[in-house]
Amino acid sequence: MTSIGLVIIYQDKYRLPGLTLLLFTLATIFLIGSLQCGINGQKWYYSHAELESWWTDEEMKDPGRKFSQDQYSDFNNWKKLARRGTILYNAGITSLSAALTTSVVPLLSDCNTTESFRWTAVSVLGCSFIAQLIYGIVVTIQLAPGKVETKEQRDEAEKKEAAETEEGAAEEQEGTK
Repeated sequence: MTSIGLVIIYQDKYRLPGLTLLLFTLATIFLIGSLQCGINGQKWYYSHAELESWWTDEEMKDPGRKFSQDQYSDFNNWKKLARRGTILYNAGITSLSAALTTSVVPLLSDCNTTESFRWTAVSVLGCSFIAQLIYGIVVTIQLAPGKVETKEQRDEAEKKEAAETEEGAAEEQEGTK
C-alpha cells in the first residue's frame, strides 16, 4: 500500500505511473481478499476428533444428529474458500510482480549508466511475473472443483450417498403403511 502512495506522489519518476498504480491496487485487493478467505474458512475446518471433544458421548450417539454429514458439508465449504483464497493469493502475487516490473522501467529521458541496470531489473522481474503467472494458472487448474479429492473424501461421499438412499427407502416404506 505504501507503493501506491509513492506512485501517486512521484508520478513524474515513473514511465508508466497509471499502469503501475493499477497493478499495485489490484495486488492489494487480491491479497486482502485471500486473507479474508483464509480467516473465514477456518470455521469450516475441523476434524472428527475435535467434534468428539466438543460434544458428549451421549450427544455423539444421538441418531438425530448427523455429525459426519455436517462435517462433510463444512469441509466442502472450507475447500471452496481455500480454493478462492489460493486463486486470489496467486492473482495478488502475479499483480505485484507485474507492478514491480512496470515500476522499474526507465524513463525515456534516462540516458545514464543506471539505465542498463534498470532494464536488467525489468527483465528479471518480467521473468518472475511470467513464472508466477504460469504457476498461478497451473495451481488454479489443479484446484478445479472435483479435481482434488482424497480417498477418505471419496469414501465419506459414498457413505453419505448410501445413508441418504437408505433414509429415502425407509421414508417410502413408512409412507406406504
